[in-house]
Amino acid sequence: MDPILDAIDKALQRKGLTAAAASRLAVGNPSLIKNMRADTGTDKRYNATALQKLAAVLELEFYFGPERTQSAPTQTGGFGEPDSANPTGQREALRAGFLPIPYHRAASPQFQGTAPVALSRAWVAARDLDPEHLSFAPVLDDAMSPALRKGALALIDAGHATPDGKGIFCATDRGVLHYARLDTPAPDLLAVTQDNRPLRILRGDEQVPYRVLGKVVWVCDSAD
Repeated sequence: MDPILDAIDKALQRKGLTAAAASRLAVGNPSLIKNMRADTGTDKRYNATALQKLAAVLELEFYFGPERTQSAPTQTGGFGEPDSANPTGQREALRAGFLPIPYHRAASPQFQGTAPVALSRAWVAARDLDPEHLSFAPVLDDAMSPALRKGALALIDAGHATPDGKGIFCATDRGVLHYARLDTPAPDLLAVTQDNRPLRILRGDEQVPYRVLGKVVWVCDSAD
């Protein structure tokens, strides 16, 4: 089995996409994966640019180089503060160089004010994030599990609210908060992809009640 095609097939199954739909989102041609699967009787050769675009659609890593045996360590973004209403805890966090981050205004009434997580100023600066654009929003279902598990808090960057086919975005659909991978395969189309839901394509006026709040840049998951 070709390892590249094997990875593509597994990603298609995970995302609930057909080969034609993924191909169209990647390059505008529904036959990309079909042509990749075709038996030509010779060693397979893939177009690197098309493969990179397909990897972005399927959330696969596109990497050339020596085999890597150890992943880079993950830097912790912040710490959980058990009682965000505790002003003493907030003052201590500020003195220690941590930033209190509010809940997003679109969150439901039980998620208002300052979120129970503070972020290191150094961590925010290292990622070139603007604190004024940051807010937390709750994950209310398992539509994007395991990437976003129900009960987690997602850090939203409102400075990056333009769908680009990369990463996960937070949005409201007729006022209901949700998360999805978003792309614009054509100027009047918005592809809404959730890992555990069918692919949705919003056309023209269907996009009016759909509001993109920003990109998810970090997740605080109590299950970790």
